Amino acid sequence: MKNGKTLVKPVMSSRPPSVLPRGISESLNDLELVQEITEVPARAAAAVLDTQTGAGEGAKPAPAPVEKVKPAKTDEKTVMPWELVKDEGVISLNFKLPTKLATKLKYLGGTTYGESMTSIVTEAVGARVEKLLKERKLV
Repeated sequence: MKNGKTLVKPVMSSRPPSVLPRGISESLNDLELVQEITEVPARAAAAVLDTQTGAGEGAKPAPAPVEKVKPAKTDEKTVMPWELVKDEGVISLNFKLPTKLATKLKYLGGTTYGESMTSIVTEAVGARVEKLLKERKLV
């Protein structure tokens, strides 16, 4: 009831004649018509793309892949970004960890004397970063 009046659901009318089931042959004819309508523009578009990209019969081979660029070796004149930063500040980072690893980290941080989650992560990340920098000959 709404505002004291009983709501009456409208009676569903039968389907309009255009959507009534038709014979299989009529449906197949419609499908063939749809295929014809869509196939012709698709062929025309493919021909245009072939001429624009050079694909097709006289297609040129794809260019050779580009070699990976190795980082430049640092010399005394090059200043790395971390050398410009003072050690005074701390930056807070948000990152995702697998649930089990995060739970283990939380447990160790809470139960190990003199250790915290932050100190454990800082030590581990610091060691990994230094290793990567040495591998890439950046330090």
